[in-house]
Amino acid sequence: MTKLFRRTDKAGKVLSQKWSFSLNGQRKSTGCTNKREAMNIAELMLSKNRAHKIAGLTHDATIADVIQLYVDQQTLVSASCKAQSEAFQKRLGGTFPADELYRVPEKVMPYSLDSKRLWASLSNRDLDVIMTNRKLEGYANATINKEVDYIQACQKACKRKWGIKINHDLDFDDLTLPVKKKTRAASEAEEQTLIDVMNPVTKIYLNKCSWERAPRNQRLWAVDSFHLLITYLDTGVRSSEGRHILWTDVDTVNWVGIKVYRPKTDTTDMLQMTDRLREVMQQRFKYRDVRGSKYVYPHAFDVEKPKSGYMGALRNGINKAGLNDPVFVKRYGKFTVHSLRDSYATRLTEQGIIPSELMHLLGHKNEEMSMKYIHMRPKDAIAKGTALRNAVAAELPEGLGVSLENAYTEKLL
Repeated sequence: MTKLFRRTDKAGKVLSQKWSFSLNGQRKSTGCTNKREAMNIAELMLSKNRAHKIAGLTHDATIADVIQLYVDQQTLVSASCKAQSEAFQKRLGGTFPADELYRVPEKVMPYSLDSKRLWASLSNRDLDVIMTNRKLEGYANATINKEVDYIQACQKACKRKWGIKINHDLDFDDLTLPVKKKTRAASEAEEQTLIDVMNPVTKIYLNKCSWERAPRNQRLWAVDSFHLLITYLDTGVRSSEGRHILWTDVDTVNWVGIKVYRPKTDTTDMLQMTDRLREVMQQRFKYRDVRGSKYVYPHAFDVEKPKSGYMGALRNGINKAGLNDPVFVKRYGKFTVHSLRDSYATRLTEQGIIPSELMHLLGHKNEEMSMKYIHMRPKDAIAKGTALRNAVAAELPEGLGVSLENAYTEKLL
């Protein structure tokens, strides 16, 4: 029989009417004033403790320790998984560097838990608070769902792999926020408008300077952003894939192809250069020694690193080109740098590429993933289908018109 008691002071005065019991030498409160209900709660908590011991879940770990274990595990999977798990660690553990706050929507330090707390102390209220604060900080529902998934993955790993005590009452059901997957591709006219806006020669620089009077660094950065735009439009690579292209990956002899490393799938693909992309690469190769970087698109201040993930110039160009007009955003969703990948896939599909061919160009493992990047308007698809069918359809037999005329005009017997 479990022994229940109430908290008292040194004089024996009862401090709380809620019943408590002893668990592993520590005082635990049942949170209940009714003795019978408190007994049931105490027995349940003791049985969970025994289950922990049987399953080997006998040691505690802090939230910081558990998250670090998860990051170490994801590091072994791929570079992309490592980067995503580290971003999760920074938000939840409160280790977001001040110089990286530009990645945060509202430019404020994200809400975090006390990293010294035990993982077993994590409660449903903590999950609610995390989700509420992420929403107030301006994060998208998809990002919030991903963070909850990471916490759930840590919870499962603690139970199945690491033998760390957990709170079995932690409930992840019904925590998924609705996500509207609105993406769109730019039309050919919109692509041309974006190219005109990003043109470094006609662009207006800070202090309303023209190309001739703008500082050298501003002109260099403008050229980098413009060339990177052409790279995205003509290869359909992801943002990080384009920024991490090395000169050793570019065919600088025959100027035919570029090797692209896909960290998401840990594969390397060879893509052929279009005429305008070849011209861009040849121009950059001609002056590569000026900056002396192994990257085609080096960092603005440290040539030993690739261009940073802050694509402010490209995003501003997209907004100036009118691609994020409020009417379009409400109907189709926000046009981002990643949407250039959708534009690439849609243009090729309009020209006759099929999903089984497109998947190799986009670096996907199946056709279903590639289908998500195709955004053809119904009338365009209908017109394309009609044109393709006309090209292969056999002609009607000669004299069919005469035979029909005879059949309809001849008197019935």
